[in-house]
Amino acid sequence: MSAEHLLETARQDRLSLEIDSPRPHIDVRAIAAAGELDAINGAKVHQVVCEVLLQQRPRRIEIDLREVRFLDSAGIRTLLRCHADARRVNCELTLTDAHPTAYRALQITGLLAHFGLTGTRDQQDR
Repeated sequence: MSAEHLLETARQDRLSLEIDSPRPHIDVRAIAAAGELDAINGAKVHQVVCEVLLQQRPRRIEIDLREVRFLDSAGIRTLLRCHADARRVNCELTLTDAHPTAYRALQITGLLAHFGLTGTRDQQDR
């Protein structure tokens, strides 16, 4: 993914977000998250998603969780807020390629299908 810019929280080892560069005639934006998605970092994720929604008006946002090695209830709550905000402006928000830890947290809470993750984690790896 080519990065438009890298946004990081105050503690660089906690979470980083990378937003893909806008491409003409492509109405999907990708955001790659890495690190921990929890109460400390949730506000930054929500801020980035809101900025993309307001400034770029994509049809779909895909958040790549491949490098999110920790996801707690506050992080899940943040993802639900982002999803709800996207729906309010007719944008679909999906999660992609979840790290096994993040995948398991979403599976336990019954939110896999809500975020567009289907099948088992093994099927996601193929």
